[in-house]
Amino acid sequence: MLARNLLKSTHLSCFKMLSTPVSMRFISNPIDMEKRKKEKQDKAFQDDIKYFLSKDNFTLHDFHEKVRLGLKDKSTISTMMYGEDPEIKVLEGQNKVLSAMYDEEKRDTSLLTKTKKKEICEAAQVELADIKDVLTKHKQMNGFHKFLLKRRERGEPMPENNDELTDIYRYEKPSFLMPESKNEKYSKKQRVRFNYRRLT
Repeated sequence: MLARNLLKSTHLSCFKMLSTPVSMRFISNPIDMEKRKKEKQDKAFQDDIKYFLSKDNFTLHDFHEKVRLGLKDKSTISTMMYGEDPEIKVLEGQNKVLSAMYDEEKRDTSLLTKTKKKEICEAAQVELADIKDVLTKHKQMNGFHKFLLKRRERGEPMPENNDELTDIYRYEKPSFLMPESKNEKYSKKQRVRFNYRRLT
């Protein structure tokens, strides 16, 4: 009788686990889940720093490579564990724009004339504003690349995580974080905060 009840209890436990959505099964220990997520984010951040430091230049080719890797990392399992990620739509839009560019245009952005941009709009079914956003993001990441190279030249330590990078930005206020808008006036502090949100 005891063995039969134990078997019944085991069957019920298995049924409960199978009937529970995958996303709910991973939330049994929220603290461990957040810790793993933070460790994964820190590891990805450090890999990004190494990637940028390995490059002499950061072209649109490199930017496209980062976009593709970003889409690859946003796996179905990750979505089930952490929920929908709005960054996926941003990456998909950037990938559409960059995929419609020729190799020479990715090497030299000065070739992207107004006519060329209109051609890209037609090919990728996007707006001119989408192309502008991609070019702005690339320019900021290129600035970040140069920022890291200068820190290495000066023998300064690299940030280990996003929090350390934020502290460096607050102290150094690098110029690549400043928006180029001529119509609106921002204080230096406001401009750094504004563009930091766009960069991360």
